[in-house]
Amino acid sequence: MLLEPAVANFPRVETLIVESTYGASDDQMPSRVDVENHFVSVINSTLEKGGKVLIPVPAVGRAQEIMLVLDGYMRQRLLKEAPFT
Repeated sequence: MLLEPAVANFPRVETLIVESTYGASDDQMPSRVDVENHFVSVINSTLEKGGKVLIPVPAVGRAQEIMLVLDGYMRQRLLKEAPFT
């Protein structure tokens, strides 16, 4: 959401660096829509029970993106309104 898509059309590749945290043959990434829907569902369920939601985030850019996702779902009224702190 915060960055443009990666450029993948190169005339020639001299060096390739691959990050493989989820590189095993049985690692399957669900679609972003499925992940966001599950994320929102868990948050709504927690808030409806009077709980608090803590979201650990490994990097600043990811924190900003999660805030944008939460804001978007709140604006669509698909996520119960709650303060971000």
